[in-house]
Amino acid sequence: MIKYEQPPAIIWQVNEGISPESRAIQDLLQSAREHASKPVTLGWQTGLKDQVQEVSTRCSDEGWDGYNANPISRSSRLWTLRLVDLLPGNIQEPSIVPEPDGELALEWNLGKDKIFSLTVSGPRLIYAGIIGASRKLYGEEKFINELPKTIASTLSNYFLKI
Repeated sequence: MIKYEQPPAIIWQVNEGISPESRAIQDLLQSAREHASKPVTLGWQTGLKDQVQEVSTRCSDEGWDGYNANPISRSSRLWTLRLVDLLPGNIQEPSIVPEPDGELALEWNLGKDKIFSLTVSGPRLIYAGIIGASRKLYGEEKFINELPKTIASTLSNYFLKI
């Protein structure tokens, strides 16, 4: 990620005035300061959120899979977006997978012996994975404001960006 330094302070400092124009300029400069301090990109999470929206829209009709699949639920879409915000930025980007029961899943697939799937079912995460030839993981965790430790450690131990 490219990091830009903030412009010299002299550009950002203004003598305070009392006129409406001066206050408007101060507000604009404050807004510019805040914008300049934000990262240039927010990582792959932004693109992943777009994919969540796209898949949800594409799979919004009953039978989207050519059979009897339920439409992706609004609840699953919203909880998946929340989950994406909680994922660490230093892991590999998952795929968004629609499920026939109307839920969304995030999937990391690095080949035969490294697959991990997280199904978002409201504030519950149902996970299953194969990590190595003989290690299988599965379970269910609740989440609200943080990624459950079991899931966070699996992702950081096996799916870091290379």
